[in-house]
Amino acid sequence: MLFHLKEATKHLNFLKIKKIVLILSTLCLFHCEKDISSIPSQQISEPLTQNKNLRIDVSNKETDEPLELGEKLINPYSINNMEKSLNILKEKKLAKSDFIVHINYLYVRILPENEEQFKLINSDPELDLFEYPLDYSIAKRGNEYKDPQIKNSDYTWLYCAVPTSKVFDKEINVQVLEQLFLPFGNGKNDTYSNNLKSLKEDEKDFLKLLEDESLSLTNNKSNSSKSGRISSFLPSGSVFHYDDSKNTNVPLIGCKVRANRWFTTNSTLTNYAGYFQFYQSYGGDVNYSIVWDRDNFQIWNGDLAQAYYNGPNSSSPWHLLIGSTPSKSRSYAIAHRAAYDFYFGNHRVSLGLPQPSNILIRVRDIDTQNDNAADFNPAIGMRLWTRVADVNVSGGYRNRSDLETYGTVAHEIGHRLHRDFGSNTYNANLIIAESWSEYIKYLFSTLEYGRWGSCQYTGTHPNRSAISYSNLFNFSNNRQNAVANNNGNSQSDYTTLMLDLTDNLDQEVFYSNNSLAKDRVNGYTTLQIMTALQNTGHYFAFRDYLKNNYNNSTEIHLDELFNEWYY
Repeated sequence: MLFHLKEATKHLNFLKIKKIVLILSTLCLFHCEKDISSIPSQQISEPLTQNKNLRIDVSNKETDEPLELGEKLINPYSINNMEKSLNILKEKKLAKSDFIVHINYLYVRILPENEEQFKLINSDPELDLFEYPLDYSIAKRGNEYKDPQIKNSDYTWLYCAVPTSKVFDKEINVQVLEQLFLPFGNGKNDTYSNNLKSLKEDEKDFLKLLEDESLSLTNNKSNSSKSGRISSFLPSGSVFHYDDSKNTNVPLIGCKVRANRWFTTNSTLTNYAGYFQFYQSYGGDVNYSIVWDRDNFQIWNGDLAQAYYNGPNSSSPWHLLIGSTPSKSRSYAIAHRAAYDFYFGNHRVSLGLPQPSNILIRVRDIDTQNDNAADFNPAIGMRLWTRVADVNVSGGYRNRSDLETYGTVAHEIGHRLHRDFGSNTYNANLIIAESWSEYIKYLFSTLEYGRWGSCQYTGTHPNRSAISYSNLFNFSNNRQNAVANNNGNSQSDYTTLMLDLTDNLDQEVFYSNNSLAKDRVNGYTTLQIMTALQNTGHYFAFRDYLKNNYNNSTEIHLDELFNEWYY
């Protein structure tokens, strides 16, 4: 039996809504957004931090601290206050006598019980979710919030406004907090919002007048003009990241920015210059925020929460610079850049690679147990550590450069693409799998930075070799050199085998070191390597596919090269 939320509004004492059946419009895990090519491009005439005409919001470690709530506000959009405001306008002869305030939305909160529920709720395109309640002031900005009253759950309440017709899965804990009348909808493309398009201008003016009256009645009026009406503005701004490997600010392209005022939330994407512009006007201040979420990839704060950046409450443009100070926001920004380049950018297109299937990126903080930089599992997605264990650094860990993290994300998405070719090829051989992703890392890093580096720890590792570079923190153009580990009988799975197939550099000759791999093969293309990978992932079968399907004058050295890397 379907149980609509409008039928549940009589249970307003935070009762759990039981029998609510899922009618979600999609089973896909990611939201849909507009094409950013429609956003007008703006240019930067000077570095962002030097433009004195801009108010810059610079992220730091403190911005990642927990958000703190202030006082509970009087809700101007409650049915009760909207009716009071309507009566005031009627007394002033400013409203039609037959106009009726009606319940068109519900303010709800949702508590997931497990990851499956969280994914289902978080991917619902009908919901603009917030981790904190929308009817409180913010005493201290922060990018995380956990309801202090929740003791026995890893998750926290998620807040939003939904149409009265919205229905959820019967197992999901949804509580109706208040009945609302939102004169201009909640920012989503629902029936009420679509009906607004057919209203006459005088009818829209009245809705605006009613909204202003209720905001004034509840002491929530701000940014007022001399006439007493709340002035409107179009939110805009930019999102940049200071790249410590490029030593410059770079725009964050395709970044999902939100602007919400109470229960009305609109979203847009930054353009190719890092700028964004909303086309929905707001009366009064808005709360700016970033949701690190796109159609094809999501970025989470660890395993249990969507990653956010909560910006200021303002009626001015918002310009955010995510700095180089180690923080989760910095890691979110780098992960977004690499994932965007792989799914939507020119790098992947120029390489002729297909778009991978969706990926979930779970950003961690410190891996103090080992030197893991990241890993990928088809069932859970990618885990990314922002700092890794290093006994040679004070404190026992080191912060990874933007180049290193960018390459790591590309490496793991390379695994995602490899898995798309089929489980048989993906699981066939570890050397082939890791060497393919190292090649992907090389390609993306050199296209973005002009050089590449390893995310692997440079010390000895059980059953793997050390990986040597001329400078750990300023990665040079040196190629990866695998050497025997302390036992002298094992080599690394993270080899340059795929790169060796394409380049004309022989490590043994170049470094004058006969303990390195002899590489007299060159001239194979990325497309040929990928096609061979799609057809077989077994080590020597992969080699034989190259032999049997492509004409290459250096193929007589394939056996030699593959024997060099095999163990």
